[in-house]
Amino acid sequence: MSPYYGFDELRLMTDGRSADEAIAEVTGKDPARDLRQCGMVDARGRSAAWTGEQTLDWSGHRLGEGYAAQGNRLVGPETLDATVEAFLEHADLELAERLLLALEAGDATGADKKGERSGVIYVMDTRSTHCGTCGSTTP
Repeated sequence: MSPYYGFDELRLMTDGRSADEAIAEVTGKDPARDLRQCGMVDARGRSAAWTGEQTLDWSGHRLGEGYAAQGNRLVGPETLDATVEAFLEHADLELAERLLLALEAGDATGADKKGERSGVIYVMDTRSTHCGTCGSTTP
């Protein structure tokens, strides 16, 4: 995945594009889009995702009101199904906790075919926050 997709898509949504419009615009300009995967949810809860035809097998995504889940090199669709199910089951929790539980549920299915693990949870709010670890301030 190109790490720049997220920055570009967020900028486009700030300019008023929906999640679907932002993903279509960013992937439409990328000659390597068939190797990439991304997903996002806009401020209205509309979700969109892209899974290129040449991403590693098994690849896919699941979309719904307020969520977008995607993965590649998975054991199968059950990983995303378990991820979404856990996310939806815990609607009463804070977003970061829901995301962590969703990742754990997906991981319990065997997740990555090669047994590798990686994940990032980055939740942004509308106000500035100060990072006690690195000292930076985010808008």
